[in-house]
Amino acid sequence: MNKRIRRTAAAAAVFCLLGAGAITVQAAPELDPNQAVNDYAGILSTETEAYVGDLSVALQNTCGAQIGVYTTEYIGNSTMEGYAYDVLNTWGLGSADKDNGVLLLLVPGEDDYYVTRGAGLEAQLTISKLGTILDEDLEPSWVEQDYDAGTQKTVRAIAEELCTIYGIPVSTLDNAAQAPAAPSDRGGISPMAVVLIIVAVLLMIALLGSFTRPRGPGPRPPRGGGFGNGLFWYGLGLASRPRR
Repeated sequence: MNKRIRRTAAAAAVFCLLGAGAITVQAAPELDPNQAVNDYAGILSTETEAYVGDLSVALQNTCGAQIGVYTTEYIGNSTMEGYAYDVLNTWGLGSADKDNGVLLLLVPGEDDYYVTRGAGLEAQLTISKLGTILDEDLEPSWVEQDYDAGTQKTVRAIAEELCTIYGIPVSTLDNAAQAPAAPSDRGGISPMAVVLIIVAVLLMIALLGSFTRPRGPGPRPPRGGGFGNGLFWYGLGLASRPRR
């Protein structure tokens, strides 16, 4: 009887360990440390990812600091603080000797976000200052679910604070990273429009050629012939092309 109890207890202990291991694996953050943005929630555009990457590289090249953005729909049983801490450590943001990485965690599935930083920035980049940045630069856009605008504004504000901390001109950020440019509104006809106009003219010539063919008795031009038809296919680069 005692053996049976011991076996049952041992099996239960093994099951609990396996369950705990499964929970640990599930909760462990996955990320690409070579990217400035790990968007597992799929809420950010490629323009925003490039913008964040440019700012982070500019900081890294001048003071060793880095800013990373991590998004996920849910964090399971973890707290925002604990999950952000795990991501920051797994990512290894910032220089190893200065420990000056900053992480912006976005969790749209739980309608929550969090920002944390390495130990090397705790004295200068205080919780109060980070909270002000989140309230002013992220929260208004977050409410509107404009994650791109909120992320860009927040990362920019953090980058400017880092410039102040390390005595770096803010213009360094402007030279290294620009917000996504708006489409050009300069006048003129685009190359594609020119091509379409040429094709339309050639098609018109082909149609006119078919309408001017002789009708009624007498010989008719061969089907598919005619100057207009030939010119049309030649304009498309298909006339007299040998078969391969």
